[in-house]
Amino acid sequence: MDDEIARLGKNLSLSTEEENGVVMPLDVWHSDSDIQVFCVAGKILSHKSLNFEAMQSTLTAAFNPIRGMDMKMIEGNRLLFCFNHPVDRKRVLENAPWAYEKSLLVLKAVDSEENPMKADLDWCDFHVQIHDLPLGKMNRDFAQFIGNQIGDSKKWTLTNRKSFGDHHYGSGLASTSQNHSEES
Repeated sequence: MDDEIARLGKNLSLSTEEENGVVMPLDVWHSDSDIQVFCVAGKILSHKSLNFEAMQSTLTAAFNPIRGMDMKMIEGNRLLFCFNHPVDRKRVLENAPWAYEKSLLVLKAVDSEENPMKADLDWCDFHVQIHDLPLGKMNRDFAQFIGNQIGDSKKWTLTNRKSFGDHHYGSGLASTSQNHSEES
């Protein structure tokens, strides 16, 4: 079959007009007819083969989109999730990281101008919580030092904090990577 396809491909050729490509007028490129999309590119970090139908059923139930979503396998372990409402997309991204069959699912929002195949899906943010610290070490500087030992920590936010002098205690500190995109 491959030989037949190769033989048929040899008979294909581009005309002089086709070799130059197609130039799209700016008014068409910038038209308001673009469909607003709320998509997320995803990648399962696994060497296992995946059953798409089972994964689709499991992730749809886990994401629980109020307005629904479409899910497509685009290549290898790359996926495209298209949500029908921005709130569903935002909630899925905010609740990351996700896993499927004990494998990490890396997600990144993509808009209508982006190619989901070029989305950087080789890293994701993690929330790290450290327990049993002495009261004197519950501060931003110590948390940032520990975070930088674990990985690339760029932004720290004190969450639900209570203060006693220079010491902070409560729910914890959240770290966000510098590359993390803001969601709409």
